[in-house]
Amino acid sequence: MFFIIGKSIDESYLNVCRNILEGEIRGKFLVIYIQYPFKKIVEKYPTTLNIEDWINILNIDDIFRKYSDIHFYRKSFSGYMGIDWIKDSINDLFKGNYYKKISTQIDMITRRLRSKMHGSSTNALICSLYTLNDLKRACRLRPCVKGIPSLILIDFKPIGDKLNLYTVFRSQYIDTNTLGNLISLAILLYRIAIDTKYTPGILVSTIHNITFKDKRHKKLLQQLVQ
Repeated sequence: MFFIIGKSIDESYLNVCRNILEGEIRGKFLVIYIQYPFKKIVEKYPTTLNIEDWINILNIDDIFRKYSDIHFYRKSFSGYMGIDWIKDSINDLFKGNYYKKISTQIDMITRRLRSKMHGSSTNALICSLYTLNDLKRACRLRPCVKGIPSLILIDFKPIGDKLNLYTVFRSQYIDTNTLGNLISLAILLYRIAIDTKYTPGILVSTIHNITFKDKRHKKLLQQLVQ
């Protein structure tokens, strides 16, 4: 197991890239711990999901900008650029397939946090993204079945006046998905915390298997970390 720690989203992703490019963590169990996902805490947050509207809140900077300008060999739904992959990660969590699976659960968690009803069950503020059908489809032989969630668990942890977020991925592409996933989850944490009168806290993401979507992207990430 590898444990990556960073003060910001930028620093955390940069540390992951450096380690995977050195051949240390590819295909292995990885935990990313972000101490300060946010630059500042304000009572009102942007009503849109436009990443530019979140720049002053999320703790992202140069690495985010450099990544956004990368032209990948593989295309996301929106395009080939890094910013396209980030936008698609945000849309998937708040509007797409992930949203369809968690929206009702998020509403329940939000109500519990608002009413302070979590009590001794602070270990049960969980969104589970896997259904029985997903498990059945995952048992099929290759080729891999499309549409099975990579994100399998979202876990909110209130400690004192802070709300922290822990997530688990069964697998993840370091080149095209990791940064966008960290950003989208940070937005989710911030929104839920502010809506329920908590202070947004740390973000921890566990990935069971981390690899590349396209091996040609290695040289692109090497330019990012230089």
